[in-house]
Amino acid sequence: MSRKAQDLGLNTQCFFPAMGPLPIKDCDGMAVACCVLMRTLDEGKNEATVQFKTANFSRTAFGNMWHASVEGGLEAVVIGDKTKMFHTLCPTFGDWYE
Repeated sequence: MSRKAQDLGLNTQCFFPAMGPLPIKDCDGMAVACCVLMRTLDEGKNEATVQFKTANFSRTAFGNMWHASVEGGLEAVVIGDKTKMFHTLCPTFGDWYE
């Protein structure tokens, strides 16, 4: 693709998104992910340890706090006929959590 772009006189940099530098902060919610995993090591009521579904409520709580915060208020909501779609920058709603 780069050779064909050069043949056409195109700037090859437009084909490659910036890969860094990444900011020195937790943009992907890894701190929340680590805390959820640590929670699964706690003693459970019916099992030896807390089940992941129970521990994952921490992620839900973080997302709710994010969307109620100043940063969450800056995000857009689009409402269709019977569905609601929204754009969010909440770290725990990213690709790592899918």
